[in-house]
Amino acid sequence: MKVLIPILVGLLPLQGMAESKKSTKPNILIIMPDDSGYGSYSCFGNPIIKTPNIDALKKQSLLLTRYPAVQDVLLAVLNS
Repeated sequence: MKVLIPILVGLLPLQGMAESKKSTKPNILIIMPDDSGYGSYSCFGNPIIKTPNIDALKKQSLLLTRYPAVQDVLLAVLNS
């Protein structure tokens, strides 16, 4: 009995590793740049500006192009 308890306590952390499940929740990343437009990135056809990290992110992501703006997008222009 004195040997059995330390063995069981030592094997207890392995139980959690065997029951690990893959997360089904998606990762959501919303990018809202301040001063760039739709054509400011090379993945959208800009031949001058090179954006390799945004291009790689776009290849493995879902792109939403029609959605309402929650904030005032012309607020900076109107206040100047």
